[in-house]
Amino acid sequence: MTGSEHNDEFYMDEHGRIRTRTNRSGGIQGGISNGEVINMKIAFKPTSTIAVSTLTLCLPSIYFFFVLPGVK
Repeated sequence: MTGSEHNDEFYMDEHGRIRTRTNRSGGIQGGISNGEVINMKIAFKPTSTIAVSTLTLCLPSIYFFFVLPGVK
């Protein structure tokens, strides 16, 4: 996205609040919230499975070793 596509003009609405016309910036400009709705996409990477048997806990208090198939 180019700067001109990201640009969002400010204006004063009928209630006297300063707003942006399109919120193309997703509510954040220069790392600061501009008062508009903040839009974001978030992704989380799952933890990697390690090929080592590991002692774990299954609540309320049952301990067992988690072992991947084929791992000693």
